[in-house]
Amino acid sequence: MIKLSIVQNDSAVYSIEYIVLRREVGKGFLQRDDAGYDMPHDDRQVYMKSGRLMVFILVGAMLAGATPSRAQDAHAKPVRVCIDTNFWAPFTFAINGKAGGLHVEVARQAFERLHEAVSFHAAPWNRCIADGRAGLFDAVLSAAFNPSRTDDFLFPADADAAMSKWRVTQVDYVVVVRAADVFDWDGHDEDLPMPVGLPLGYAEVDYLRRQNIDVTTATKYGDLFRLLARGRVRSLILPRQTADMFLAGAGFETDLALLARPVRSTSYFLMVAQRGSLGEERAQKIWDEIAAIRDNEKLMADLLVRAFRDLEPCFDEIAGCTP
Repeated sequence: MIKLSIVQNDSAVYSIEYIVLRREVGKGFLQRDDAGYDMPHDDRQVYMKSGRLMVFILVGAMLAGATPSRAQDAHAKPVRVCIDTNFWAPFTFAINGKAGGLHVEVARQAFERLHEAVSFHAAPWNRCIADGRAGLFDAVLSAAFNPSRTDDFLFPADADAAMSKWRVTQVDYVVVVRAADVFDWDGHDEDLPMPVGLPLGYAEVDYLRRQNIDVTTATKYGDLFRLLARGRVRSLILPRQTADMFLAGAGFETDLALLARPVRSTSYFLMVAQRGSLGEERAQKIWDEIAAIRDNEKLMADLLVRAFRDLEPCFDEIAGCTP
């Protein structure tokens, strides 16, 4: 069970209590170096007690009623952004047809600052890519840099860096195995238990296959976890937050476990379609706004609050949001 409560204390400072009931959770769930969140340590406190992970994000009184301006050109054709239908909480997800997540909120804020109308649409990842290539979508959110995509999509200039200036956020990837198969992994991909399960269409698939790693793909995270639980694959590589949420709330806690060593850390971007309506100049302006938003600590905390509010239908039973 996952619960979220938002309370206001006597000094008008909000706190978010995000409680994940599980046996063991990796240290530093909301720390950038471990989990890809770009928020300062002095704006949050992380506690572990009695098997519960309690994350308190302290947001200034600005959250009491401040709402970003939504000034947009009502006559402009909205920029169409595609997100993956996969449940990639808290970054991107679609619940009851509504796109949400921290990355969606950051992108929405960036377009609002530029007075650009924007609409978000959820589709399977491969369809986002194919329709982006065809110009049916103007951008795809969120994507890791892959040289094979540069013929059809625009990326920031430093997209191949370990941590890009223009990333939406940085995301750590971890290895999930059956609890009985936990071992001290040395970090070498060739030593991963195979077959390795990964979401269909992800850049990591091609990267591992070039190293002759046996990879099995599926379109949904839930299917990957079921394949692992049944022994059809022997390990999964997934974003840390996705792995934590599934292990905590989808009934896999006692059967599956995380390996201690992360696989790698990756920058994620708003990937702009070459055949879309944005073009290089507008794309750069949007990436600049994304970088400014990401570096605004309290605004990022505010946007995370919104993302978790959209996740409320999933808190009692995450499995209901992950077919």
